[in-house]
Amino acid sequence: MAHGLLPPCRPMTDAVVGSHKLSNTSGAETHMGVRLQSVFVAAELPPPIMQLRAVIRAGSGRLEVVHLVTDLVETLLPAMERLGIATAAQVNLANLADRIMTESQSDNAIIETRRGGAPDTPFLMSNPR
Repeated sequence: MAHGLLPPCRPMTDAVVGSHKLSNTSGAETHMGVRLQSVFVAAELPPPIMQLRAVIRAGSGRLEVVHLVTDLVETLLPAMERLGIATAAQVNLANLADRIMTESQSDNAIIETRRGGAPDTPFLMSNPR
């Protein structure tokens, strides 16, 4: 799943790239959402009911979505370390959310994450008015 960050925010980019590298390295099925219909039908099950949700926040409300990302990174960190993707020192979970909030400071900054059949994918965008 694609991700994008505008304006650039290095801590967020690193967190997203690390989680994507883990998915690719570990062999996890990251596109199961788009395959669910065929998997259910092949298993002779009724078709699934699927949905995709997006959480979008701006200003100080961004912190809620930032924590969705940092919580995911915290969960994935042991596997990232085991596979040599990142170390705990590189990620520095203790202040990751603060670094993301600080580096994305802008009245126009918006952060969004989509949740559905694939891992959360965050986006940081800015309206350059």
